[in-house]
Amino acid sequence: GDEVWERYLHDADYREGRKAFSRYEYWHLFQRVKDPKELEALYRRAYEETMVKGKNAWNNYPWALAANGFAVSLLKRDTFDTSILAPLVWEHRPLNDVMTIDDDGLKMEYPINQEAVVANQLAMCLRAKEANTAEHVSNILPNEDPYRLMIAYAYCLNGIFFNRELLNPAELAMCKDMMRQVRESSPLNNVVICMAMETEEYDKEAEEVLEKMPVTPLTKYLKLQLFVRKHKLSGATRDESNAAAYDEAQRQLKEIIEEDPKFRKIAKNDWWMIEMEN
Repeated sequence: GDEVWERYLHDADYREGRKAFSRYEYWHLFQRVKDPKELEALYRRAYEETMVKGKNAWNNYPWALAANGFAVSLLKRDTFDTSILAPLVWEHRPLNDVMTIDDDGLKMEYPINQEAVVANQLAMCLRAKEANTAEHVSNILPNEDPYRLMIAYAYCLNGIFFNRELLNPAELAMCKDMMRQVRESSPLNNVVICMAMETEEYDKEAEEVLEKMPVTPLTKYLKLQLFVRKHKLSGATRDESNAAAYDEAQRQLKEIIEEDPKFRKIAKNDWWMIEMEN
């Protein structure tokens, strides 16, 4: 371990990537590097250098330890890249499975669906709002702590509450339980779920919860969405019938953007709410 560390610190060829470390040597380095930025770069390097490149595209497997470490580093920075762990997660295979690959006559075994890898891939998909993939990945994990809430997020993100009339009693019970878990996880999640239901009853509940939350640009924006919905401004242009409400919505939006400019882009993505002024 000490020899590997000295080579990493003082040998420019190894330090700058002109020479590669073995997986065993990388493992030692992962234990020694403490700076998060440096460790992320090391995980990325190990992930890229040790990628299995077979003749077939589906043979391209990353080294699970490096890939998972790299993914965790990104998640700690509140960012994501769902492609990193994707080759290690197979929807229709059990948890902690092994895949045997015949790579041009050489048979190799690679771990797939390792529990930590699947959980981190689910976190990546939730961050990326990849609804279908998140639900598929969540099906690999056991629906129990510490994954129960993540799985509920995945199903809610994929619209489990829509078309409830098509669900059988067991599915409906699961739907209600997952919605309950997400709603109880935080006031903001409660508001989001209520607003997703798009009914007057749930909109009223969302308004009541928002009134009890700290006033921020985000809570103002959510209130604005409810205001637009209540006054049926969605997709509408200003005319005599809606002038007062329309002008008030514009005023609120301008105030929110002045307080936090990022909401200009968010509002443009939600252009259907009210017509954006240049």
